[in-house]
Amino acid sequence: MFLSMEQSCLKVTSLKSSPSPDFFFVFLKYTGDQKTEILFHRIITRTARWTLMKNGSDVNKSVKLYSNTARFYLDEKHDFVIELAPIKYARIKIQIIRIDDEESEHALPVPNSCAKVRNFMETVLIDLKNMWVKRLKFNACVQCHCGKMCHLHQQKLCSHNECIHFLNLDECLTNNIVNCDYRRVKTLIYQSWFPIQNISFNKMR
Repeated sequence: MFLSMEQSCLKVTSLKSSPSPDFFFVFLKYTGDQKTEILFHRIITRTARWTLMKNGSDVNKSVKLYSNTARFYLDEKHDFVIELAPIKYARIKIQIIRIDDEESEHALPVPNSCAKVRNFMETVLIDLKNMWVKRLKFNACVQCHCGKMCHLHQQKLCSHNECIHFLNLDECLTNNIVNCDYRRVKTLIYQSWFPIQNISFNKMR
């Protein structure tokens, strides 16, 4: 989906800094503004229910809701955030946050916790597809950190919605090097976020 450049034109790029362990679900069948918002709200509702059932009934500590964003308690070491991108991009961002290590603000989450959130989110999306949006298709992706300068803001690793380009998460977890639209990218940092080969449920269906 995202790989269009010929390998002979690509340069191998190592990640010079450790990107945060965020991943995205990109919806490949765009269903319109209204359905995208409803889909997000249904995801949030199911996630809140899952969080409360797993961690008890203290809503104030387990679930925090904002405009187009929600933060959930995952375990003693982690929270996770679900954020809806502007509707035209048809994607949501998942961020797992390590909260138990105040001495190191760059401490990475435990891989099993990242996998737990990813697997839950894919289960929710598959259920919603089966019950509600039959034509819904989605991929789990990560933001590519190849260092390509964005033309719009003249920034490397630009995080503006219109500038992000993606790598397929499953490809990153099963290959040491993948191709983005601009370069060849080493995937070790992405693999460190998850247990070995945490392959998509959606891909196996």
